[in-house]
Amino acid sequence: MPLANTSTAYGLVARTLHWLTALLIFVAFPLGYIANTTPLTDDASIARVFTLFSLHKTVGIMALLIGFLRLGWALTQPRPAPLPHAGWEHALAETTHWILTIALIAVPLTGWLAHSASPDLAPIRWPFGQSLPLVPTDPASAAGLGAIHWAFTKVLAVAVLLHVAGALKHALVDRDGTLARMTTGAPTDVVEDRRSRLPALIAAAIWLLALGLALTLSQPEETTRELREWPLSDADISVTDGTGAVLASASTISLVLMLAPDAPGDDKGTLDMTIPLDALEGPGVDRILAAAPFPLLTYFGTVSGTPPVLTGDGTLDLAGATEPAQFTVTTDATGAAVSGTAPVPGATGLILVIEARTLRN
Repeated sequence: MPLANTSTAYGLVARTLHWLTALLIFVAFPLGYIANTTPLTDDASIARVFTLFSLHKTVGIMALLIGFLRLGWALTQPRPAPLPHAGWEHALAETTHWILTIALIAVPLTGWLAHSASPDLAPIRWPFGQSLPLVPTDPASAAGLGAIHWAFTKVLAVAVLLHVAGALKHALVDRDGTLARMTTGAPTDVVEDRRSRLPALIAAAIWLLALGLALTLSQPEETTRELREWPLSDADISVTDGTGAVLASASTISLVLMLAPDAPGDDKGTLDMTIPLDALEGPGVDRILAAAPFPLLTYFGTVSGTPPVLTGDGTLDLAGATEPAQFTVTTDATGAAVSGTAPVPGATGLILVIEARTLRN
């Protein structure tokens, strides 16, 4: 069984790399889909999603390595000429081939770049580090690169569907030897090779269009382009009952205030908080935790208004139970104060009280 290609057949190396690529693609897609659609309701679901994302990224790195091997092998090998087809079918098949060829590198590489911008989230399972040089580790870069990767996966998905549909048509309708070339390596008679550069140019244009669309959609609005993180200085959180009595308190909180107070328009940024209720201390801790099956309270809201007094308007979430909540963000020369109260979701009679301070950036 020949290892190399001929003008009428694919060799064992090309066929092996092709089916390895297909296997990795059909593993990576469901891993990514399940990870993105699994609700985060408890510790077990969070751990499951992190594992799925970690596996998805690891499979993506494997696909990238196979992609480089496949591309290098293709550059040294003849590509069997196509069997006679209708002109439109040949053009579509060639364009799809070039889209998939570019995807072998573009899709996993953009995924790796996005991961490098947030390397602490669901690590790649290998011993060679998580970050790439020259890739900044910040939320804006992670979001932008993630948007590009998302758009590229959609191009890949469409191309894979077209490729599979074409293979099934050749096997079930045309009953020619096209699919056999990539399964058994059986040679086939061909006519004159009439391939042109146009399908490759069309494929490149489709990828550039996808890149441009992703960059456009991921570009923040004019009012938030200069958003900067105002780092947390200190915080005090407490939970009170309906009478105002403090049941428990703590200073443990993750607060990310992205703010551009001088930006034009009403939109001034975002406020993101994560509050571990099991870090609270006080006489009412047991009552609080009894109402919180998964004691991680999260909040995300948009910050708007006119400085120095702004409003964070968003939603508190506790194990799937939600409550709308507003917090006041007051800016000054040195930073901002975040304060306010809101009902604890799913916990009747419990009130969350926030007092936090950030440094100006």
